[in-house]
Amino acid sequence: MGAALFHRRRSRLLLVLGACMVTLIAMWTYAASLEHWGDARTVIFTVGPLVLGIIGLGALVLLILDVVRERRV
Repeated sequence: MGAALFHRRRSRLLLVLGACMVTLIAMWTYAASLEHWGDARTVIFTVGPLVLGIIGLGALVLLILDVVRERRV
C-alpha cells in the first residue's frame, strides 16, 4: 500500500468520526429544545448513540490499525 492510499483512507475515517460526533451533538441539541419528548426519547437516548457509537468505534479501530500498519512499512 502506498502512502497516498493510507492518507486517503485515514482522511475518510476521520471524516466518518467527525460526522458521528456532529450527528450526536445535533441529536442532543435537538433533544434539549424539545418541550414534549414522546417517542423521541427512545431514538435520542438509545438507538442513536448506540448506532453512532458502533460506527465511530469501528472507524477508530480501523484508523488505529492503519496507523500501526503504516508505521511498520
